[in-house]
Amino acid sequence: MEKESFENEEIARQLNSAFVSIKVDREERPDVDKLYMAFIQATTGSGGWPMTVFLTPELDPITGGTYFPPRDSSGSLGLPSVLRIVSENWNSESVRNAIGEQGQKITSALRKGALYASGESPPFDTVTNGAFQYKLSSFDEINGGFGLAPKFPKACDLEFLINHFCWTKQESEREVCRHMLEITLDGMNRGGIHDHIGKGFHRYSVDEEWHVPHFEKMLYDQTQLLGVYADYCRVFGSKFHSTVKDIAGYMEECLSHEEGGFFAAEDADSLPSLESAEKREGAFCVWEMSEIKELLKDLKIGDKQAVDILCHYYDIHEKGNVSPHKVRLTYSCL
Repeated sequence: MEKESFENEEIARQLNSAFVSIKVDREERPDVDKLYMAFIQATTGSGGWPMTVFLTPELDPITGGTYFPPRDSSGSLGLPSVLRIVSENWNSESVRNAIGEQGQKITSALRKGALYASGESPPFDTVTNGAFQYKLSSFDEINGGFGLAPKFPKACDLEFLINHFCWTKQESEREVCRHMLEITLDGMNRGGIHDHIGKGFHRYSVDEEWHVPHFEKMLYDQTQLLGVYADYCRVFGSKFHSTVKDIAGYMEECLSHEEGGFFAAEDADSLPSLESAEKREGAFCVWEMSEIKELLKDLKIGDKQAVDILCHYYDIHEKGNVSPHKVRLTYSCL
């Protein structure tokens, strides 16, 4: 959004004329991020970044969302339209009073939910059973994972399911835990959120099928998913042993620093080619059909052309297999 909207002169003019714009680094202020992310998740059913929240002068949230495109598209409002609607509602005194009161109630509820009195924690079984039922209610039975797009790996949720499998004495719950884990871990492993050539996992999927990723790779995702896939192998067997090696290899080869330690992330933007001067989101990770044909033109597997096998396996075709959201329509993602 920084490049698409905040550096757009027309949108910047619209923002400056009706709003006081504040950009918060969630790494520096995780408390602010946590408070308003809870609001976004409670009001929209999902969360993610970039996070956009509209506040009253008293800092009470009234509406918001995650990514807003720079213009209206099919099924979604662009940021200019959102700004116009919020501004018009706020300039209406009756509406302003109503949403101001609503914002105060929401903030009060969020802050109350964040406070835990000493000695009043519920029993362990109550907490774990409640968490299990909550995960079950939001589970995507087809693709794995929890909730709707954008879909994040949520390693902590997966680690919880592994632990709950070991804790619970209910055989039916153990079976459900294993079922949710296998569908999710397998879907992520096969999907485009997993970089099948560069190794490691991208930050999240823009769709529910784990197919088209946001191409940034975070160190914290690699470390947590490494633990999840390794723990799965310890508890259930070595099905994902190669995935464990894949993540560890990516961290060692691409994120480790020669003087020690690790880089925090790998940027989503990359150069399309060695001759390119300008980076583009996901450029290094997506493919044109012509590129794949050229690379595999002389290779056969048995009596089949390797290019036909690869394209069938990854659903690659001339028109591409990714959303035109931020990359060209003819690009395909493995």
